[in-house]
Amino acid sequence: MEQYLVTKIEKYKGGRYSVYLNDAFAFLLYRGDLSRYGVEEGKTLSEALYREITEELLLKRARLYTMNLLQKQDRTERDLRRKLKEGLYDEKLIDGAIAYVKDYGYLDDVRYAFQFIRLKASKYSFAEMRGKLAEKGVSREDFEEALAQAKEEGFVDDDAETEAIRRLIRKKCPDPATLSETDRNRLYASLYRKGYAVSAVEKVLEELTLSSTFS
Repeated sequence: MEQYLVTKIEKYKGGRYSVYLNDAFAFLLYRGDLSRYGVEEGKTLSEALYREITEELLLKRARLYTMNLLQKQDRTERDLRRKLKEGLYDEKLIDGAIAYVKDYGYLDDVRYAFQFIRLKASKYSFAEMRGKLAEKGVSREDFEEALAQAKEEGFVDDDAETEAIRRLIRKKCPDPATLSETDRNRLYASLYRKGYAVSAVEKVLEELTLSSTFS
């Protein structure tokens, strides 16, 4: 049975202490935990005690910490894993905490993407939203599912991008009829970089140009 020698205990922050076992960082404990479990420098922890600390005490704390993060705001799995890692939880505890909130439906990347799409569809193109969500760790499949749900529930329709393009063009150029060829190409390039198809931009621009001409 493996033994764990407490080689160092040093003050961390927030009333917690870093505990090193066999010369490697193991976990963070409060002063009360150190006393309760008899964790002292130079002493050895049995495997049973080590498991009690990691698989009961620390796993419970990792779960509660994860729940608190989700109560404050929706997060993706990648974001939660990053926060837990910053909290110095090891991979096994992180996996356990993530599995817990997933099992109870608290963590759902599709739901996160749906809320993002619902709030940002008027500001970003679909491609731009997909890219921003990918940065958060949302897969393409989860994005497509969330987008389909947003369309089905009426938060996004097939005209959403057209309206977004129209708004961006008006913001950049109140009178499209006055655009030079160079400025028109710059406008195409600017909106293309945001994820809008050139053909879609051209269609809206022609519409706005005609409207401006005959107004």
